[in-house]
Amino acid sequence: LRSLGTAAGVAAALVLVMTSGALLDSMRSVIDTLFHDARRYDVAADLVAPAPKNEALARVRALPGVALVEASLVLPAHVSANGKTESVVVRGIDPDAKLIRSVDVGGRLVPPGPDGIVITRAVGKTLGVSVGDSLELDTPLTPEKTRFRVAGFADAALGKTATARLVDLERAANLPDMVDSVAVTAAPGRLAAVRDALAKDEAVGHVDDAAAMRNVIQGAMAFGWVMIAAMLFFSVALAGAILYNTATLGIVERSREIATLRAL
Repeated sequence: LRSLGTAAGVAAALVLVMTSGALLDSMRSVIDTLFHDARRYDVAADLVAPAPKNEALARVRALPGVALVEASLVLPAHVSANGKTESVVVRGIDPDAKLIRSVDVGGRLVPPGPDGIVITRAVGKTLGVSVGDSLELDTPLTPEKTRFRVAGFADAALGKTATARLVDLERAANLPDMVDSVAVTAAPGRLAAVRDALAKDEAVGHVDDAAAMRNVIQGAMAFGWVMIAAMLFFSVALAGAILYNTATLGIVERSREIATLRAL
């Protein structure tokens, strides 16, 4: 029974370390997919009101320090199928977009395609749809509903989100050639200048500093690995103490037999 307890104690110490390490590793994988595959920009800016695409792109490109800029249309919407409805935030992107993409948890690209829409698996489960099925999308801007085909599931996205081609969403919302969000990558060493310039632009309502968020998360992950190292140290110490106490008790219990053997 004592041997069984010893084995269980050592196994528990090992499981504690392995579980914590697996949790941090899975978190790192999800974060890497989100920031390096799905959201690859440094700064995103939401416009106060929808603006012509070319005008918005030219306005941002003129800012010093901007290396690459892409525009998208982001709208609240309802998607419905099989008598069920779900609220989502739908984003329209260009087919060749590089800064904002729809990907799955493995980092694989899931393009919406013509008249297609990419949703999260949770939204698909709620609506009871699978790849190839149809759903209807409506926005507050138009009373009509637009039918889309489910092109895939992008579980790397956070929250209830959906992605469609920009031209398809513009048509569904009756906003031809209009955008309300821009994603920007900055030239080396110019991130702060680009962020400040966007924040001061009167056409911009909100600035999202993804680079800063990425650094904060990476710092938290680094602290997590320090905690894992500390847990590993204490787990080894715990396992060593268990083995030492077990061996000591075994020797103490057999002290009479040992003394007799020595006398003989």
